[in-house]
Amino acid sequence: MTGNELIWDTVKNFCRCWFEERDLAGAASYLAEDITFVGTGKAEDANGKTAMLDYLRRDIAEIREPFQVI
Repeated sequence: MTGNELIWDTVKNFCRCWFEERDLAGAASYLAEDITFVGTGKAEDANGKTAMLDYLRRDIAEIREPFQVI
């Protein structure tokens, strides 16, 4: 497996935890303490793992049904 394939697999696994499984603990396992996140909407940002976990928790609660990450 190349470095690029490993990166792509990691991103897909993180997205599966978040969007398909809606698994906060699983998604959290991919986060660094100093993560900086910018989403696609207004006020969709987080600085640091605690803020990102709060963001993920809210976002997962708003997902009406899981969807597949391809």
